[in-house]
Amino acid sequence: ELDSAALAALPRWLRDELSSALLLLDQERILAVIEKIAQTDRALAAALREGVANYHYLSISRQLQTGDA
Repeated sequence: ELDSAALAALPRWLRDELSSALLLLDQERILAVIEKIAQTDRALAAALREGVANYHYLSISRQLQTGDA
């Protein structure tokens, strides 16, 4: 399960990069950003990979936006 607090704790530039990749539905770019996230939070990266594998782009995007509020 995706940890909203961990997602919100990511640096703004990383959240923006992931959000942009999700908006463009750019699978390769999404996975590249997740690899960057894995360098500091392996659990979050694993949850994001699972979400992406199941095409939960909208759900992930919403959680990213919630963290911006």
